[in-house]
Amino acid sequence: MIEHFALDLCNMYEQLTTNIHGLAGGENRTVDLHPDYKKSMARTGLQRVLEQHKRLDFGSSVILRADMLHQLLMDGRERYTPELLEKELHSIMMEIVLVLSQRKFAYIPPSNAPYFEQEKLFGEEVHSKFEEARLDIKDAGNCFAAGLPTACVFHLMRIAEFGLRSIARKIRVSLKDKGKLQPVEFATWDKVIQGINTKIAASRALPHGPRKNKKLQFYSDAAEQSMYIRDLWRNEVSHTRKRFNENEALGVMGRVRDFMQLLARETP
Repeated sequence: MIEHFALDLCNMYEQLTTNIHGLAGGENRTVDLHPDYKKSMARTGLQRVLEQHKRLDFGSSVILRADMLHQLLMDGRERYTPELLEKELHSIMMEIVLVLSQRKFAYIPPSNAPYFEQEKLFGEEVHSKFEEARLDIKDAGNCFAAGLPTACVFHLMRIAEFGLRSIARKIRVSLKDKGKLQPVEFATWDKVIQGINTKIAASRALPHGPRKNKKLQFYSDAAEQSMYIRDLWRNEVSHTRKRFNENEALGVMGRVRDFMQLLARETP
């Protein structure tokens, strides 16, 4: 799971800095701090250090020192002067800075932020009707936001595949492999599309009214869209024939989103 915690990390740093400056600015630098003040220091800066450590792992040295100091300050009986506590907090903060300077962080440009960590990137209906596609929809958005357009298209093809197979299940396509029934989930795109077209052609030979005609036409058009998606993008990204740039990925995303939203409106 991708996490975004820059604000929390900045708040932790700001709180530690505020605590250190507050201790440095006092006149009586050698007197023991009041127990309530010690607890206040523990609950603000140090508590945030402990919370951020769970996400970023500041290392055993930092966390042992921060945890021990937190406990001692909460207990309130250990003698701590402003001068001593300032040095302790400053040392912990500098060690955190050193740890973070050795880490790598990804940056999401503001223009890509609307695609980042979006649970319902394709809308409420698609989210509700295609539960199995939720993770790939979110992953497609995250890949686009992180500047990985080819990876984005890969996930978009997985999403379109969920849509394609939903059509096959909806019209009860029966597939076989080597004379045995084959689950729709294990058949190739070509085989599923062929099965859908065969089923629709057979259904059209039977007597039916305007409502059924409309349904058959809808699924026929949907199958044709699947072929379009397969020929233009699915085969390209699956067989390493090309890489996609950001504009291309955005275009594919729009087409797959429209395809899935169309199917969601027709799925009970």
